[in-house]
Amino acid sequence: MVEADDDTTIQIADFGFAKKVPKPNCLKTLCGTAQYVAPEVLDLQSGGYDHRADMWSVGVVVYILLGGYAPFEGPVQELAKAICKADYCFHDKYWSEISDAAKSMISSLLEIDVERRLSAEEALQCPWMTIEEEALNANDLSGAQEVLQKRREQEQRPQASALDLSFTAALGTEEEVMNRMAKRTTIEMDTLQEEDNDNFVIEDSTSGKPFDVLYSLGDLIDEGDFPSQDPAFEAKHKQSGEIFAVRRIERAFLDPEDAVHVQNEVATLKAVSDSPFVIKLFDVFEEPDYTFLIMERPHGGTLIDRIVEKRYYTENDARVVMKGVLSALEHCHNKRICVRNIKTESILCLSLESDVDVKLSDFGFAKRVPHPFSLETQCGTEGYVAPEILSHRPAYDVQVDIWSAGVVMYIILGGYRPFRGEGEEVMKKIRYGDFKFHKRYWSEVSEEAKLLIARMLTVNPIGRITATAALQDEWISLAVESLAQNDLSANVEMLRDSAITKVKAAVNSIIATKKLESMAKMYHASH
Repeated sequence: MVEADDDTTIQIADFGFAKKVPKPNCLKTLCGTAQYVAPEVLDLQSGGYDHRADMWSVGVVVYILLGGYAPFEGPVQELAKAICKADYCFHDKYWSEISDAAKSMISSLLEIDVERRLSAEEALQCPWMTIEEEALNANDLSGAQEVLQKRREQEQRPQASALDLSFTAALGTEEEVMNRMAKRTTIEMDTLQEEDNDNFVIEDSTSGKPFDVLYSLGDLIDEGDFPSQDPAFEAKHKQSGEIFAVRRIERAFLDPEDAVHVQNEVATLKAVSDSPFVIKLFDVFEEPDYTFLIMERPHGGTLIDRIVEKRYYTENDARVVMKGVLSALEHCHNKRICVRNIKTESILCLSLESDVDVKLSDFGFAKRVPHPFSLETQCGTEGYVAPEILSHRPAYDVQVDIWSAGVVMYIILGGYRPFRGEGEEVMKKIRYGDFKFHKRYWSEVSEEAKLLIARMLTVNPIGRITATAALQDEWISLAVESLAQNDLSANVEMLRDSAITKVKAAVNSIIATKKLESMAKMYHASH
């Protein structure tokens, strides 16, 4: 416990058996605490284990905290067999008051198949972790507390150790166990030797070294190059000499909701940054005062800034940009991740040499969508937010990103926002999909582009085009020559005039969730 009077603020201690995992399943040592050890650690015929063994132990901890007793109990000779079979249950006497969401998360942690076992990032996004506090406060666990207290008085506290033959006897004869343990030890020593022979190992957060030991913090990055609510700096990795963008998040001022946003952002970026169209997250340092996100360093600024700097801008330029945006969304949506804050400022140009080489950034409101139409939080940016988020009926899905991308496409082709006005006026236009292609600004834009925008700005999310379908749309496949001759420079002039006072003002006016909620309440009250 961090504080004597706070039994919820904790820190992990005891790293006596901790070890770096340079590659999957490279650990072989039979060690741990008997009731908490994962089955792959005990299975001496397996190819080894890795960091996923920790998540099994987390499952045991959660089981004990809620039920008051360990999921695997009994004589030491039988304990290994019970663990290897995941032989446990939720006894009605102690678990009838516990939510199904909690039991489901425990079951997903106490999963024998490590490929299916929850990761730490996935566990943080489980339904149980996101249930409102009031709903869980009603569940009284004093019975489990009494059971836990009695067992602690009767039994000696288990200690971590190198597990001996008495514990593993259920897994085979003494000779078989000895042979397997010897074989594992030999393999692990060989692995260590291979590590020692490596000429050069690039150290990261898994080394246990703090950020400032591995990186040299540089200048503050201009907001136009890397928009964020947190300061971003250039940083140089001392070993490799590589330059990164580092977002520094001050932990002291994070309220619980903001902390969840940070965890969601890290988890989702880790899941999707293998796409060439998503800003890459390389590493994360969780330290007492700050969280450091080590990210790809973009040098070209935001898309909107680059467009307004151009003197000649064609429909084909816009098409290449939108293809990158839609490819990023297809990748995210295939992994059931909803970004929820697509806007022109969250699209970054990687270099000053190209105006169309873009990547998607800003995953602060991104969230995994475990089931269709299971998101409910009202969040986003005014002018870009989808109608189903505002109406809050029903809950929404990844298709909200397609609506926002449609707004982006409208802006970069037409030079202004499709839904303009203030407060309830904008709400009403979005709710009914009330936008127009004004002839003055859209006469040079192809009909195919307008049709795709209309399909993206479809009010009914079920009828709205998907990212995959949009990438196969006729506009995306038109010949370069036919779109390169459509000069949109006049529209850029309009965008240039309004970019600072209107477009950016709209972007900065709402990232706050509470404002969206109040606007939605106003809308419902008037209808």
